[in-house]
Amino acid sequence: VDHLSKSSPGFSNDTNLSDSLPSSESIEVISEFANFAKENNVKIYYSFPPLLDTQFDMDSNVIMKIYKTIEKIEGIVIIDSPSDYKLPIKMFYDQKYHLTKEGRGIRTNTLISKFLKVVSVAKK
Repeated sequence: VDHLSKSSPGFSNDTNLSDSLPSSESIEVISEFANFAKENNVKIYYSFPPLLDTQFDMDSNVIMKIYKTIEKIEGIVIIDSPSDYKLPIKMFYDQKYHLTKEGRGIRTNTLISKFLKVVSVAKK
């Protein structure tokens, strides 16, 4: 766990997001889960992962397709936008999604803020 406070040893980003669109089977399973949750009075909140700013810019069309796909699933509340977690490389430790201590702080604070806004609106 001590790696969580170290600076990045180098970044590896070999992901092509165009291969990341959810399959129709995945969407069906997620929809079934959302229906099950709704039947049991459980709310599902979705938050996007942190994304390297250069990858976000390069793959913004694919990212927005993913957003629109998730948005169509009834019973899932999206609490943020993919661009909310568009971060520079210095915020990543060694791979996509692995943030440095500073990056984790930014993501956590943003996530809490977005979540509290959604929950407070839902209570009204």
